[in-house]
Amino acid sequence: MPLTVSSWCWAARCGAPIARSRRTVVATRGATIRISLGFAPTQVHLAVGGAAVGSSLRGEILTWRARRAGGISLTATGVHGFVTYVGRLRLE
Repeated sequence: MPLTVSSWCWAARCGAPIARSRRTVVATRGATIRISLGFAPTQVHLAVGGAAVGSSLRGEILTWRARRAGGISLTATGVHGFVTYVGRLRLE
């Protein structure tokens, strides 16, 4: 799933290239959504349409079932800092 970086702090460096996400993913309700991160987070917080969503994390791969549509906010925290990603999910 393509996401846009919204903000990050990593190894004492931070940035906030806040840009509106123009990336929308279209999925079937109930489909498994998969995000491949560039690092293995120790913790994640995922929200879709403003509500927290349960997910499964295995190494660098985060998955969840698409049961609601809307804006996506994902904060992945690792040993060196965090990255917050944004995107949009449309269900058909």
